[in-house]
Parts: sequence; C-alpha cells; structure tokens
Amino acid sequence: MPQAPLPGPSLTLRLFGIPLWFHWSFPGVGLGIAVPSGIVTCFTASNLAVELFAWCLAAVSALALVHEAGHAVVARLLSLEVHALLFTAGGACCIADEAASAGHEVAYSAAGVVSQTVVLVATSLMLLGALPSPELGYGVAVFTAVNLLLILANCWPSGGSDGHRIVCAVDRLLALRQRDAP
Repeated sequence: MPQAPLPGPSLTLRLFGIPLWFHWSFPGVGLGIAVPSGIVTCFTASNLAVELFAWCLAAVSALALVHEAGHAVVARLLSLEVHALLFTAGGACCIADEAASAGHEVAYSAAGVVSQTVVLVATSLMLLGALPSPELGYGVAVFTAVNLLLILANCWPSGGSDGHRIVCAVDRLLALRQRDAP
C-alpha cells in the first residue's frame, strides 16, 4: 500500500479496495465547530458543554466520511479510478482521476453534498418521531444542525469547494451549449 501523502503518523485502511488515510490530525476536523459550541454552552451548563462538544466532534467526523464516500461511489460509477480518501484536520478529500466531461464533474462534485442530504433527511425524520431518550434526541438534533452547516459550507462557491467546482462545470456546460447552438 502506498504511503500517506502527508507527513506524520497516520492510520491506513482499505475499504472496497480504496485506501483510506486517516492522518493523526483528523480528530481535529470537528474542533472548529465543537470548541466554540462547547465554550458558549459553558455559560449555561458544563455537562451540556461536554455533550455538545462530543456530539459536534462525532458529527463532523462521521459526516466527512459520508461526504467523501459519496464522491468515491459516484467516481466509481463514472469509471474513474479512486486512488484514496484522505482525512486530516483540514478536512477530507477524495483523490480520484479527473472527470471526463463537465457533466461528470457536476455529478462527482455534487455527490458528497447529496449523500449528506440523504443523512439530513433521515435525521430530520428521526427528530419528528419518538426517540428513546432525550439525550439521543439532543445528539440527533446537534448532528442535524452540524450537517446543515456543512452542507451550506460545501455548497458555497469559494475556491476549491464542491460548490465552486459545480459552478465551474456548469459554466463549461453552458459554454459548450452556446457554442453548439445554431
């Protein structure tokens, strides 16, 4: 198995033949949301702060896995080779061959957000139903809120984001249609 692309210790696993590289810093991916949330709730109840911190950290980590798995599944469906999924404190990425067309790029780039949206619908439905405990209800609510924030962040068309790649691919599609129009 090839070495992880970042220096420092990492855990390398394989899932369906795809290397998964978890850099030692990966647990830090959720700290950007978990720490401020935990600090804010410290002013209300310290046990609530610890629970919120833990749920935010777990949510961001799990959602990074879901998001990148969505990219990997669509890449495979488009016959693109998936070289690895990389998880670090700076976020996560699916390392795959370049899409063959702008349409494929839209599908590949949207796949992570679509997979998160499926999870959002599922957790929202759970919140509408009866959950076995208030603690679980709290956790599902935090997970749902974090997911919504991450979906919005991933859709925002800033450089390098999925939203940016989708906008660029749609621009290419529109330019091709204008060029081919009579």
